[in-house]
Amino acid sequence: MKNKILSTMTALAVLGVACVHADFDPVPLKPESFTVDVIVEATAPPPLGAYTTATMDGGTNNNSNVWFEQGYLPGHWGLLGLPAAGSEFTAQDDPNRTYKMAPSYSDDNALFLSLNGSPSGTLTVADPKAGMVLSVIGSVAGGATTIEYVVYHQDGSSTAGEVEVPDWFNVNVNRAVTTGGRINVVNGRCDQLAANNPHLYYVDIPPAE
Repeated sequence: MKNKILSTMTALAVLGVACVHADFDPVPLKPESFTVDVIVEATAPPPLGAYTTATMDGGTNNNSNVWFEQGYLPGHWGLLGLPAAGSEFTAQDDPNRTYKMAPSYSDDNALFLSLNGSPSGTLTVADPKAGMVLSVIGSVAGGATTIEYVVYHQDGSSTAGEVEVPDWFNVNVNRAVTTGGRINVVNGRCDQLAANNPHLYYVDIPPAE
């Protein structure tokens, strides 16, 4: 049986659906897995806060910096940002990993976790299989964070552990994608353009032994 991989993007946020290259198949998440919208879609006009419900720096106050989709910026800047909704892309630091983004950036597209108000959440696999490896792509604002997790299995058992998710800036390992920019939903300002930031990272949760 092929291994299965689940993916997402995390603000601490986790978004999307993913797979890992030829030996892995995409595993969709149920829509209720995602709780906020932290991506400005390419076609969104101002005011941008109408197109998101949370930001990386402002949380559910929805008042600061977020991700944006490729094509939002004009001209040659249009290559900056997250891969288009529904598209597949190869992880920047591992050519054996292919991730598929959420089908729409106008709906909730991230599991948002925060000590203030959203300390826990649930990702539900639409079609679970034995021996699955869970792989999430995500980032944290405000410094690397250790997340405790529990995987619930179909036989009623569970597996607990913890993973560390890096800050979305200045960590240059395990990068799934570097967007080369971010956007403020209040004033529409883009910064870090064409810089080696911010990043989404891949984090794996192994199956039960």
